[in-house]
Amino acid sequence: MAIEVCDANMTYVEDHLDEAGGAFLPGGHWCPWDSKPTRELKG
Repeated sequence: MAIEVCDANMTYVEDHLDEAGGAFLPGGHWCPWDSKPTRELKG
């Protein structure tokens, strides 16, 4: 699997959510390249 298959912006994901899990966002993994962490969540 290529890393590009999990890259998408939020609007695209929302518009194609019914396709997630197959060829689009396989395994439900989303890794938007243009995102950046703003803070750490403690669990």
